[in-house]
Amino acid sequence: MNKLYLSVLDYDAHVNTDLVTASVPDESHIWAAYNEIGERKAAVLFEMLHRVMGEEAWLTALRRYLVVYANRTATSSDFWDLLQLQVDRNGRLGKGLNITGIMKCWLGQPGYPLVTVTRNYENRTAIVSQQRFFITPQFRNRWARSPCWWVPLSYTCPSCQHSEIISFSRWLTCPISKPSSKSNTVILGKLEAEPEDWILFNVQHTAPFRVNYDLRNWQLLNKTLADPNKFRLIHRVNRAQLVDDLFSLAWSGDIEYDMALGILGYLEHEDEFVVWAATEISFERINNVAKRNSNYLIFKTFMRLLLERQFKRVLSSDLTSSSGNMTHRPVIIRLACEYELPACVSLARREFVKGTPEKGGWMTIQERETVVCTAVKFGTEGDRDTVESMYKRSNFAAEKESLLTALACSRNVFALQRVLIWTFESSGVRKQNARRTFKAVVSNSMGYRLAKKYVSVNMQNIRNYCSNSTDKVVNLMTPLIECLSTPKELLYFSKFFKEILRDMNGSERLIKILLERGNDNIHWQRTKFRPMLQAIRDIILWRSRTKRILK
Repeated sequence: MNKLYLSVLDYDAHVNTDLVTASVPDESHIWAAYNEIGERKAAVLFEMLHRVMGEEAWLTALRRYLVVYANRTATSSDFWDLLQLQVDRNGRLGKGLNITGIMKCWLGQPGYPLVTVTRNYENRTAIVSQQRFFITPQFRNRWARSPCWWVPLSYTCPSCQHSEIISFSRWLTCPISKPSSKSNTVILGKLEAEPEDWILFNVQHTAPFRVNYDLRNWQLLNKTLADPNKFRLIHRVNRAQLVDDLFSLAWSGDIEYDMALGILGYLEHEDEFVVWAATEISFERINNVAKRNSNYLIFKTFMRLLLERQFKRVLSSDLTSSSGNMTHRPVIIRLACEYELPACVSLARREFVKGTPEKGGWMTIQERETVVCTAVKFGTEGDRDTVESMYKRSNFAAEKESLLTALACSRNVFALQRVLIWTFESSGVRKQNARRTFKAVVSNSMGYRLAKKYVSVNMQNIRNYCSNSTDKVVNLMTPLIECLSTPKELLYFSKFFKEILRDMNGSERLIKILLERGNDNIHWQRTKFRPMLQAIRDIILWRSRTKRILK
């Protein structure tokens, strides 16, 4: 659920996004209106209703709905009415809260809110406000309307009694008539948090929104996270949420990178997979833009410093044993080898020479792919030929996809050309997984221009490969835009996609969505890349000084 939640927040932070619900003139237009992100967001919103109503009330309402409307046609309003009936009976949401009104604002408008919490530490109160979150702030002032959401407010803190129980006694509400700036703000009084306690809202992803805090609360959260003995006081799901929010708020400019990266330094002792999975996605977004910049080495050095202690911990454990909390090990090994931590490169090459990938041994499937990828990248031509032979001999689709993805790590242009040909012109890779292999080629610093050229020459064949489905073609091309970093590249793809996809249904809307991601990259590189590098320099300098003092 955490991965689903984060994917919705990532996609829905843009101007060009899809509504969950859309009106259609007749039945023939239903499938044209379908969109995958709408389905994902609907699942997240149902989980929100489940959480705020409670397990018993939610299941009772579902059973009632299935009985009442068995073999009958029903609308969404019928479902909301049954939920409302159950809510009125158990009184969990309080008076004046209407399920139809709550869901209308979430389903009928794009995006989601950024909730800002500003505490008064002396009075134990907090001002909570909302505005639509945009990953690129330049769009914030262009948005004519001031959207509003009914937001359930749940929070936890070290002093909170029954902190494991999530209460929804307060909501951010919306006006029934005309919009008002006051309607987007609520004052929470009698907070349980002590003045020296941190407070954390949206407990375990109650609803799809991001949270920003005043500086002092961020400092209190940082103090707890930085302590290896106390960071688990914050639930692992909440830690993943904090990490994702920090990355996104820094990217959007709502907070500075020196604070975000300073807090994220706690990852040196983080040992939960769910947190590292969120971290990997966020670092990938930065890496996609930064890796072709001349100052990329600064970012790579920071990543090595961040991963070094974690990797040493992985090596110090028994690789063949599953004892201890090592669920995050595949992510750590993958990141450490991707950013070319010398110890990880040595481990991968050593294990490859021993033949561990073919034997299986201690490795998971993900670790096996990382080891093979690193061996292909830093090994000899003979190592690459060995992997190609393994690929050709394999009779299992999943294994062939993994080996082909690893071959995409090669720094040999002709080898990368073969990977593209095997991906789209042979039966070795299942169509639903071709994007992963194509993304691996695009992410390769040697492969981006090669993939771009291959697409421009073979676009008609790719359209046929995707059964002329607009969604499939755009989804396949997304990695090219995710790694885009210059206005020249954006202009090229804008003209190319409009020309080659102009006759496909719904292409105009999807092209807008796609190109906006490229524009986000360019804006970030122009406005935020240098501040991030300066923050990294300051962190590295502070570390070196601290080490000298300790010595």
